[in-house]
Amino acid sequence: MSKNMIPRVCKSCECSFIGGPRAWYCPACRVERKKDSQRKMREAKKSNNYIPLGSPITCELCGAIVIKNSGNQRYCPKCAKEHLKLVDNAQSLEWKRANPEKIKEGKRNLSKKRHAGEGRKSGVKYISWDKGAQKWRVMPFFNGKQYHVGRFSSLEEAAEKLNEFMSEKTNGQNKNSP
Repeated sequence: MSKNMIPRVCKSCECSFIGGPRAWYCPACRVERKKDSQRKMREAKKSNNYIPLGSPITCELCGAIVIKNSGNQRYCPKCAKEHLKLVDNAQSLEWKRANPEKIKEGKRNLSKKRHAGEGRKSGVKYISWDKGAQKWRVMPFFNGKQYHVGRFSSLEEAAEKLNEFMSEKTNGQNKNSP
C-alpha cells in the first residue's frame, strides 16, 4: 500500500474507506455518483444543453473563443493554468492548516538533511561541500572568471576533475600565447 493510501471518510455516507489524497467518496458512492453523472449527460444531450468536443466555446474568465477539447473545459489554456493554481493553492492551504504537525516534521527532516554534511572540509582549494546536493562541488577561479566544473560523490573524483580542468585551461592558454 502506498504512503498516500490512508483511511478516508466518505463525504456522502460518512463511512470509512482506504483512498488517495483526493478521494472524497467510498467506492459504493462513487458508483452512484458516476451513474448520476451519466444520467445528467443523457438529459443534457436530449435538451440540447450539450456542447460536443471540437465546438467553439467562450472562456469564462477572459472571454476568448477556444475549441472545446474535454468535457469539463471552461477556460482557455492560459486561464486554465491560473484557475488550477488558485484551486490547488486553496487545497494546499486547507491541508496545511489541518496538518501542522506533519509540516513541522517535514521541516525538521529537511533541516537534518541540510546540516548532515556541515563542517566537511576538502582541504583542496576550489573544492567545497554542497550541503543541498550532498556532494563535493568544484568551482575554480581562473583568469578572473569563476567556473562551475560540477558536483561529485567522492572527494577523489572532484580532485581529479579539478586537475583535468586546470591542466586543460593552462595548456589552452600556452597554445594561445605568442
